[in-house]
Amino acid sequence: MIKFKLVIIVLLVVANIFVFFNYKEAKTAEKKVVEEAVPVKKRPLSPFIVDSVVKATLTEFSIPDSFYVKSKKKKKIHKLFVPEDLPLPTIENIIYNKLGEFEGKVKAGYSKKEKGTLFSIPFSDTLDYAFLVQRKKGYTRPSPVISIVISGYEKSAEETKKYLRDYPEPYVILLKPTKSVQVLSKDFDDQQLPYAVLVGSEDADLEFRISEDHPKKRIETTISGLINSFPNAAFFYVDHSSALGNSVILPFVKEKFELKKKLLIKSNIFIPVSGNDSTETVNAFNEEYSKNRKKHNLVFILKPESIIWLEGEIKKLRKKGVKISGTFETGGQTAPATP
Repeated sequence: MIKFKLVIIVLLVVANIFVFFNYKEAKTAEKKVVEEAVPVKKRPLSPFIVDSVVKATLTEFSIPDSFYVKSKKKKKIHKLFVPEDLPLPTIENIIYNKLGEFEGKVKAGYSKKEKGTLFSIPFSDTLDYAFLVQRKKGYTRPSPVISIVISGYEKSAEETKKYLRDYPEPYVILLKPTKSVQVLSKDFDDQQLPYAVLVGSEDADLEFRISEDHPKKRIETTISGLINSFPNAAFFYVDHSSALGNSVILPFVKEKFELKKKLLIKSNIFIPVSGNDSTETVNAFNEEYSKNRKKHNLVFILKPESIIWLEGEIKKLRKKGVKISGTFETGGQTAPATP
């Protein structure tokens, strides 16, 4: 009888605990539903907020602050000028969407009279805050051109290779001249993936090696063999720290490539960016960009996975007017990044 009572007590305790936790979960769920049902109150628009949104957009796209011209008269229209290298709808849509995050009516439409898109925000029955978006003729944002070369493609993961094949920005894959890589280069030709070939590597197959002690006739034959084996190479390059890169025969080798209308460059024009993870790589990239941004053409050499980590940074630079190019200039010549 005592055992039976104990069992009943235990069952009652368990039942109470179950009811308690179910009640707690129900109240939590009810609270969540109430929180989700209550809309977040937007901050009301004001002239100060409108100015802040416009100025933040100018900074985002590297447009000078002076391009937002404020009228000193109350009922006059302010003017926002946009450089010629930037599509007007890009700026207009971003400003409209940002203003839409606040409470207030925002009207935007083309004004034939003013010859531009007019933004109008009513703040009272008697006052409208208005600014006109117009093209700044003859002005483009001064910015460098970025080119990207990729080292280590052959050893990268298949997922990374697929990402690179679908990557929309132009780049060049650096290859070492071997028979196996020659087969790979044919696949690149089919996929229209641009590549460049290393000259003077000690890892190259014997028929592709160039050394200072080789007769000039043999060097010419090797150069012809390299060009015939990799006919669609965007360019050929020499490691500036290699024996060939510091050799007295380098001008002769370069001349022979140029006679066959192929460009041979030294790797010291490449700006190396490395990192063990996305954070290190992004920091290294931004540091190198900051140091070299005054140069006209910046050629960054990256690991395949770095392209993935730097996608956001590249997009930011594009907004600021930086061009991501498939070519780069060196010594007055242009290296194409297309097969």
